[in-house]
Amino acid sequence: MPQIILKINQNNDRIIINDKICCYIAQTSLNDAKINELIKTGKMVLAQGDDDLEFCKKHNLDGVVKEIDATKPVKPQLKPLRESLGKKTLGAIIPPRRHEAMLASETEPEFVALKIDDLAKATELIDWYNELFLLPLALEFEADLPSWDKVKTDFVIIDAKKFENSGC
Repeated sequence: MPQIILKINQNNDRIIINDKICCYIAQTSLNDAKINELIKTGKMVLAQGDDDLEFCKKHNLDGVVKEIDATKPVKPQLKPLRESLGKKTLGAIIPPRRHEAMLASETEPEFVALKIDDLAKATELIDWYNELFLLPLALEFEADLPSWDKVKTDFVIIDAKKFENSGC
């Protein structure tokens, strides 16, 4: 069963703490009080959004999760971040395509995440990725939560509100 990376998008999102959650993604629009709450959980906290690197440095977070723009080359979006982060964590969220998976993996992030809306369509890509790459794989669901506990990935990225509404 994959571990959960919980995405905190708004200051009014509830910070859920349980054994299923290994990490939080904090949007850069969150206020200092919310960031401090996340840090106090003792779990990894990664920044995502505008000025993510500066936000990460300002709050001394554990790293950055970058969603690539599929209309631009992948490596120039990730390589400078990888270099700037040093030993901190870099996660790359990509469209569910082999080309982007290969290019993103070459920049040596700690994990690659496929942003999907249909788990059935992504199954072949997940199997292909797991056969070729040693880097951990995550899924980020755009639609409502499917049965995520049986996916063949290391992590599942779930919006806090969707996770809470799923009854987990």
